Amino acid sequence: MATNGEVAAKLGLSMSTVSRMRTGKRTGSPATLMRIASVYGIPLDEVMGAAAKVHEGNTRPWVEDVMSKILADGSQPTPA
Repeated sequence: MATNGEVAAKLGLSMSTVSRMRTGKRTGSPATLMRIASVYGIPLDEVMGAAAKVHEGNTRPWVEDVMSKILADGSQPTPA
């Protein structure tokens, strides 16, 4: 499992931002969401849809679907 520090380094974010993202307290800017999709190979529509649900008060898709994939760090990064 990836640490907050490892995720932060890959995404160019602070560890505190990743910590808030991990718990669903924050999802990130559109640019961050695009970076998550690109770096972790998660479809952009999945990332954006889960982030939208957080703003509606439902953190489950973000925490369980998106962040679990990031923290598992098992997805293959998309080549630059």
